[in-house]
Amino acid sequence: EGFVVSGLRPSGQPVENPVKTFQRLMARRPRWLPKLVEQLNAVRFQAPPEARVEFHVNPANMNQTRINLAATGSVTEARGVRLDSWGLEASLKGPRLSISSLALRQARRQADLSLAYDYESGLVHARFFSNLPPSQWFKIFPLAWNDRLLHYGIVIENPLSCELWVGPAHLSEALEHLSGWVAIDQAEFRGIWVERGFLAFRRECDRLEVQKVEGVIG
Repeated sequence: EGFVVSGLRPSGQPVENPVKTFQRLMARRPRWLPKLVEQLNAVRFQAPPEARVEFHVNPANMNQTRINLAATGSVTEARGVRLDSWGLEASLKGPRLSISSLALRQARRQADLSLAYDYESGLVHARFFSNLPPSQWFKIFPLAWNDRLLHYGIVIENPLSCELWVGPAHLSEALEHLSGWVAIDQAEFRGIWVERGFLAFRRECDRLEVQKVEGVIG
């Protein structure tokens, strides 16, 4: 249905030039936003997606400015990954980004992400679940992440299910505050073949706790 835009301002407050308002919004944008837009432009859709965007702008206090986004799509291709459907619900309120739901669907498999991030304090809190084939969602990740997995000798071609929780922690320390579980079938780790495995773990700073591990090796 295209984009729907609405704007609100306090009663009695003079209306600022829309161009100036937009410039102020762009000056406060997260540094990663232009790169995200670039990557989104490379996405190909079989049918046009539907999106609704709402702007609530307070020129007198930009921290009260809110942007809400809801979008859905059918068959979509990105970096060679074909999805049957996807949906996104997100909002930006002052310095706080919230992704309440990012859902990717491929046949009977799916990946779901929820995230909260404050780009002034740097605090992040996230949950991720997936039972998509790793070869699919690894392609969606930044290329540097894929290179790091190969560097550590991690090769996973067959089904994998996982659920991960990150934070709350500063973005630069997010991987030091991580917990979750991973279930794999037929994977190779540094030359060791794992026919089937399950691992539940928790990491807090330098302390790593393995809560449960099961596996068939060789």
